[in-house]
Amino acid sequence: MSNRIHLAAFLLVAMPAFLQAQDKYRVYLGTYTGEVSKGIYQCELNLKDGSLSSATLAGETNSPSFLAFHPNQKFIYAV
Repeated sequence: MSNRIHLAAFLLVAMPAFLQAQDKYRVYLGTYTGEVSKGIYQCELNLKDGSLSSATLAGETNSPSFLAFHPNQKFIYAV
């Protein structure tokens, strides 16, 4: 078999796995700090049933009201 046929066969088998959407996403919440809130929280959003898990503290900082991800998705900037 030619290399093109091998490549086509591989893509037909592998592509469905790449095209599947995630069912769950990690969500980060920036808050105004005070007596109860301490900074950045994270929870999990389930797209299948629309549920949101309980938020847990991801990082303690002063009033991170706006969050943005670095392009490499490894860092979160908070303002």
